[in-house]
Amino acid sequence: MKREAKILLEKSTDSVLLAIEHFNRPWDRGRQEIVLVLLDRAFELLLKAIIVHKGGRIRETRGKETIGFDACVRKCLSDAQVKCLTEEEALNIQIINSFRDAAQHYVVDISEQQLYIYTQSGLSLFNNLLKNIFDQKIEDYLPERVLPVTAHPRIQYWQD
Repeated sequence: MKREAKILLEKSTDSVLLAIEHFNRPWDRGRQEIVLVLLDRAFELLLKAIIVHKGGRIRETRGKETIGFDACVRKCLSDAQVKCLTEEEALNIQIINSFRDAAQHYVVDISEQQLYIYTQSGLSLFNNLLKNIFDQKIEDYLPERVLPVTAHPRIQYWQD
């Protein structure tokens, strides 16, 4: 794996693990916002790692900055060299990004059920990309002691 891709992948998995940690916090202050910010960052860095790993470019010619979140999603959706997303997967990532945008720049208004659904679907997608592109799994990065716990195990999160 290219050095840059390896660094991006490492930072991406750090962010997704921190998102998991904050999702499972026992208190709510700032919890939703930080989960969305970290999950969004994890996806941007993962997509950049994939692009670099597959031989694509994450900088414009003579550009100092790397491409942004939306450009990464578009590239991974439509650039044949680096394509790794379906339209549904890209939409899922963009929804997480929209909630992150609200959390970062104003106020996020998301129910606990919605946060759960988007976090869980995001983690599933992250894990699929990690497996399909890098032959790794999120669980490779988690300590064995991690146990998903909920105070309401019988809540049906797909209902409002």
